[in-house]
Amino acid sequence: MAAKLSSELSDELEKASSDQFLDIILELGSDPQPDSDRGSRQEKSAALKDAFERNLLSVGKAVSDVGGEIIRGAWINRTVRARVPAKMIHELAQHEKIIAVDVPHALTYDSSR
Repeated sequence: MAAKLSSELSDELEKASSDQFLDIILELGSDPQPDSDRGSRQEKSAALKDAFERNLLSVGKAVSDVGGEIIRGAWINRTVRARVPAKMIHELAQHEKIIAVDVPHALTYDSSR
């Protein structure tokens, strides 16, 4: 379970009070991929999105059960941003559909390309 937490999140947890809420990113595991030889790109994308939505229902309930809330989800990379009490993050990380827990990272433009 501790292996699911990023080192940055572990550092944040050491500094946070137990009743403090933290913004976290949950990476969800993937369901089996649709057969690559069947269906259009649109159908495959729809299947991936549907699988993410099914997993999100379960994870969303788990987040709510620990006193947190879902902020938003991104089906394309199977991530969910949530706000959760610091003391409950270890418990939440035990969820079978969650494969990694991290802090949000700002996106930066790579000007070298």
